[in-house]
Amino acid sequence: LNKLNENASVEVYWQLTQAYRNKSELNSAEEIAQKGLNLFPTNPVLISEWAWNAQVKKDYKESSKRLEQLIKILEPNISEKIYTRLLDSYRYLGQFDKIETLTQEALKKYPNSVKIKSFLEKSKEENLPKDVEIIVLTTFPKHASNNVGDQLITYSFLKLLEKRIPNLKYHIEFRANNLDKYLNSNIKY
Repeated sequence: LNKLNENASVEVYWQLTQAYRNKSELNSAEEIAQKGLNLFPTNPVLISEWAWNAQVKKDYKESSKRLEQLIKILEPNISEKIYTRLLDSYRYLGQFDKIETLTQEALKKYPNSVKIKSFLEKSKEENLPKDVEIIVLTTFPKHASNNVGDQLITYSFLKLLEKRIPNLKYHIEFRANNLDKYLNSNIKY
């Protein structure tokens, strides 16, 4: 790292960035990319590698900023891959409005892209409310289940929902129970 100087070509910087990232030495990859960007601030390959470092580190906020910068430099020659990488960052950040806008823009250039179309569909599925209260009807009584399979399915379902809805509140009810006690509540589902 220390032997690099301003005489090194941009290819050296992006190839070293890529090599360090492939060895999972992400801090070294980031350092090399930063040095290269100080010398070549608008090189699209180097910015792409720099953005990819952030995605590998799961820093989707930084990744999206870097990819947005890359798109400004590349316009109007933005590849499908760059669009999908930015859409992926937006998806992890829960920025569904940005997904919709960018997807519409990308589909103008790549109208037959299955990857880009799938982001729009996924975002519609994932754009769930952040605060939800639900009633889960189940085939097992809450406290005395003889059916372990139904209980396992119910709790697995709730675990999946909890991963996607941060503030999930739920009420488990045996399907034969009267639900009138929920009539005046704010529960929508």
